This record gives sequence, structure tokens and C-alpha cells, in this order.
Amino acid sequence: MKANQNRRLVLGRSGIEGYGIFARQPIFKGEMVVEYTGEAIRPVVADVREEQYEAAGLGTYFWRLEEYLGAGEPPEGRAAIVDATIRHNIGHYINHCCDPNCEAKILKINGQRRIIISAIHDVQFGEELTYDYKLPFEDKKIPCHCGAPTCRGTMN
Repeated sequence: MKANQNRRLVLGRSGIEGYGIFARQPIFKGEMVVEYTGEAIRPVVADVREEQYEAAGLGTYFWRLEEYLGAGEPPEGRAAIVDATIRHNIGHYINHCCDPNCEAKILKINGQRRIIISAIHDVQFGEELTYDYKLPFEDKKIPCHCGAPTCRGTMN
């Protein structure tokens, strides 16, 4: 396991998928766990990167911060998507679960939209942190390996 600057969290092998984030100390319901970070980009850039990442055999880790009507630039030239595929922090490693112990919310802080992961119930020492990715419905299903009794079988 590898420690992180956030001394409450540690990166380690996950029973769900690849690597995951584990609590190094108890985290209480409602507490912020970590901000999920990446590179802020425009939707047109995301479209190009998605093709590049697919060609390179990489997954894509995009968060749409706002929904815009039609194509083109977001209002006031602001980025509308966070790309955490290559540039990211430890929050990138939090796995999906159909019965999660955390949730992701987009909050406006100092005029900027931020992705905040917080605990939805108390998390014990050593417990893996998870949240429901709430991926959009698509014909191509992404299998879920969370193992929760209420597992839906897919992440989308």
C-alpha cells in the first residue's frame, strides 16, 4: 500500500477492481473525503481525447460538470468537463459500488465547480471507499464487480 498526502487515505490493491482507496482512520458520515481532480477541458477537446484514449487502449475518466444545450463552447468559455484520465489525484482510484459508502457531488466553491467525494455513512479503518459512478445508460454495458448484495451487474 502507498501512503498519500491526505493521511486519512491509502492506495492499495482492491477486491473490486485494480487499485482502490482505503481509510487509514475512521471517516464520519457527511465528512469530505477527497476532491476528485483532473484537467478542466471543453467538450470539443473531450471528444478528440476520447478517440485518442480509445485508440491507445486507455479508459476514459471524464466528469461533465454542467449540461449544455447543443454543441459548441460552454458559456463564458469555461471548461465543462474534468478529464482525470492522465492528470489526477488519489480520488481517481475510488472504485464504483452499487452499495457505496461515499457519494460524489458537484459543488460551487469560490465561483468554481468542484467534484467532492464525501462519506454517506461512517467508514471504518481499513474499509475501501466507494461511490456509485452513475454512468449514463448506454447499449454497451460495463460490468460491475463490486460484489454488493444489491449489485446491479453493470455500472451503467
